[in-house]
Amino acid sequence: MDLEQKIDKIIEKLGDTEKRLDSLEKKETKLESAGIAEVEKLQERLDEAATNITKRVDVPITKETASSAKKSQMLKIIGIALIAAGAILLLLSSLSSSFGASGTVSFASSNTTSTSAQFFNGPIGQQLNQTFLTGLSNLSAQLAAIGAEQVAGNLQCIPASGSNPGFCVVVLPDQDYSLIPIPVPSSAGAPSLEQNGKPTFVYIGAQGCPYCAQERWAFTIALSQFGNFSKLFYDRSATNDGNISTFMYNFSAPLFNQFVTNEPLINNAPYGDSNPTPFFEGAYYSSPYINFEPFDEVGGSFFINSSGLPPFIRDSVLTPASAGFGIKNFGIGGVPFLDINNQYVFSGATLYPILFSSGYSDSTQPSHLALLNSIKNPTTDSFGETALASANVLIAEICNVIKNAAPVCSLSYVKSLENEVNNAYKPTSSSPSFGLLSYVYIGMIIAGAIALFFGMTKRRGIFF
Repeated sequence: MDLEQKIDKIIEKLGDTEKRLDSLEKKETKLESAGIAEVEKLQERLDEAATNITKRVDVPITKETASSAKKSQMLKIIGIALIAAGAILLLLSSLSSSFGASGTVSFASSNTTSTSAQFFNGPIGQQLNQTFLTGLSNLSAQLAAIGAEQVAGNLQCIPASGSNPGFCVVVLPDQDYSLIPIPVPSSAGAPSLEQNGKPTFVYIGAQGCPYCAQERWAFTIALSQFGNFSKLFYDRSATNDGNISTFMYNFSAPLFNQFVTNEPLINNAPYGDSNPTPFFEGAYYSSPYINFEPFDEVGGSFFINSSGLPPFIRDSVLTPASAGFGIKNFGIGGVPFLDINNQYVFSGATLYPILFSSGYSDSTQPSHLALLNSIKNPTTDSFGETALASANVLIAEICNVIKNAAPVCSLSYVKSLENEVNNAYKPTSSSPSFGLLSYVYIGMIIAGAIALFFGMTKRRGIFF
């Protein structure tokens, strides 16, 4: 084949190749056009879907977001309010001293009557005979009978109000009552009055005080169930201030004559509070369970003369008492004052003032023997019933202090009274008291915290 023919064949092949290339190019163009159309269709579908989503979702989400913001803000406000209110109420509840049932009556006695230069119209300072002492100690049956009535009666508590501390009383069925000395909270840090391995019962009073005159009967009966008195001395309250038959635990004729019969008037009254007078102190008393420390001021003052008391009593009794013993509104100053080993305290008389409310006058008060007979044969609304009832309350508290070591503490009525007395008060304490309301306040705090949590996190679907 010559050169020209070869060139012609090459040109022919190139033509065929060009045709094929043109064909391929056309096919590619078609495919490209088809692909673009498909892509455009797909894009249109995506755009349509996006539009539908925007219409169906975007607008409601915008409205829900605005509503949710308001609800979140409301949840925050409610949460903070609940937490604050619950915390404040819980704090007030834990700091307050609640004294049982509600009421506004205060049974605190008030010694405001005047005194007389002549305190006694009986056998001043003479010893009561042994028969009388035996009559005061041998009272098991009488105490048990009145104790059964007390257990069958009811317990009433009066909360602290104004400047008055709270009180609890054991009420007899005939409505006579015995006030319960107030338990000292352990958080008060009052020292034990233990001496020679035994707790101590402290009494501070005044010779002319009529409330003290009645009170001595009650705690003398109570102490007689734990030990023995070997001597008691005749005594009366001031002749123009009740003239109540009672006794004292010690006696000094020179002291009595100096400060009762020979002192001049001060501030137009005999032996006024500006003239502190000394004490008859100590008692002829022995007990394997408890010490007895009585202090009766001789003279006209019905306020505690701390300067006349021994250092042990001033430092261990009056110092914590002046600070209130951790008891709401508790204060001392007047007499009588009782302190059972700094575990129970009372400022005032613990028994119903029957000798003031039964129509007696200073000249018609019953004799010592008449009062003793009333105690040995107690009847409704009698002095004997009242004195025995008050003695039972003191017996229950002494049993608690001595850890029920004495035989009298095993008696069923004493155990019942002891339980009632122990449950009567809710003493002030540094620790919170979680009653029903306290749990309500805690619930408020928890509910507030939950509301605040959802308000802060803007969570939906649980509450809204």
